[in-house]
Amino acid sequence: MKQYQRVLMAIAKGDPQCSSALMAQAAAAKKLSESTTMLDLYVPRSAPRLSGSDGPLGIRTFVIDGSGEHVGEILVWITGGYATCLERRGTSEMHHGRGPRSNSS
Repeated sequence: MKQYQRVLMAIAKGDPQCSSALMAQAAAAKKLSESTTMLDLYVPRSAPRLSGSDGPLGIRTFVIDGSGEHVGEILVWITGGYATCLERRGTSEMHHGRGPRSNSS
């Protein structure tokens, strides 16, 4: 299992409402591309869909360093009911409203 799949599964365990669908998506997810802070995903449409609107999943996932200091968070971006991006934000970026790149540009 890839690290991004383990991260998605850990996040899924934090929300009972989307846990089974997000865990199934995590198991099926494939990495499309990545940059320093973004990892674009493809989830086959045979995986169960998440309910709710497009945008960041409503689960706050904090990144803690080895000394226990809060250094950022991970956002799971949803499009059409499927996880499409993992975004890592540092503490200085967390309040700027950035989102994932559009595949149409």
